[in-house]
Amino acid sequence: MIQIKKTPTIFAISLAASSFVTQAADSNGPNFYGKLYISMDLQKSEKKADTTNSEPSHWALNSRSSRIGIKQDIPLNDKITAFYKGEMSVEVDDGDKGGKSFGQRDIYVGIKGNLGAVQAGRFSTPFRKTEGKIELFSLLDGEIDEVLGAQSRVSNIIQYSTPTLANTVVSVSFQPNEEDGKEPLKNAYSASAVYNKDNLYAAIGLGKNILSEKITTDITPAQQSDRIQLAAKYQMGAASFGAIFHHAQDANDHSLKENAFVVNSSYRINDYTLKAQYGLNKGKVTKNERSLAAVGVDYSLSKASFIGLNYIVVTDEQGSTKDITDKTLTFAYSLSF
Repeated sequence: MIQIKKTPTIFAISLAASSFVTQAADSNGPNFYGKLYISMDLQKSEKKADTTNSEPSHWALNSRSSRIGIKQDIPLNDKITAFYKGEMSVEVDDGDKGGKSFGQRDIYVGIKGNLGAVQAGRFSTPFRKTEGKIELFSLLDGEIDEVLGAQSRVSNIIQYSTPTLANTVVSVSFQPNEEDGKEPLKNAYSASAVYNKDNLYAAIGLGKNILSEKITTDITPAQQSDRIQLAAKYQMGAASFGAIFHHAQDANDHSLKENAFVVNSSYRINDYTLKAQYGLNKGKVTKNERSLAAVGVDYSLSKASFIGLNYIVVTDEQGSTKDITDKTLTFAYSLSF
């Protein structure tokens, strides 16, 4: 007799299938969606000061934040609508990483009406959301969080967003420290103002006592930091131009500071999109630098699917004896549903 041990996984798949059926039967029901994004990568890591210890090139199949989710708006009365979203990451390449085929992404619940929207759970901070659709290499090794800190979703966060006024939405969030016996952290705050009309997108984001998941230059993931981020994108026919400027300082030691920027551009020719991106982060105290350079082309198979070819170089300069350059040639395929 065949025994099925992974009941949670089977339950998740059954729930997703049930939601899909419900959506088909009722347009106001839950909306089941997903994105499967994989890449075949030729990767090489080089150490500037010691080329003999540089890693040889190798191929790797990677899942690029593939996910499935369910979301829904539920009218409560003629003025207020409840909404929720439950989105889980899916490991397409390994299928199962140490028993964790699924992981948390955005999971929240909220209400909205004429006075704006309030939501709570796990999701991206208003600070992070200021990047909008500027990112051209999202989820790949050359994405902007290689040089910009605090570009991540967080847990235990509550957010209020205003209605759209003069094409602008203002959002503020609060993340309590939730003492758990570990080293105490300060409460974290985030805010943004986003303008979006026609061909112009512009935003400013502020962060207070927020953490970064990645090491950049002066500030490590364990350090709370205060940040400001300016972002803009302009669409001019088939071409787009984007830029993000970012400043951060340690919340407790203001001498630890870093400045960073990302600039990019794309150009669409029929079903092809040519793209290029460059970013740099420089630390004030450490004098360390972290940079990214990426070029690529995407071919649209449909509105829901594309294939891409990208070449990405990320360099981490931590002094002459620790410089590391990672080079990746990526063949990618994405399918949304």
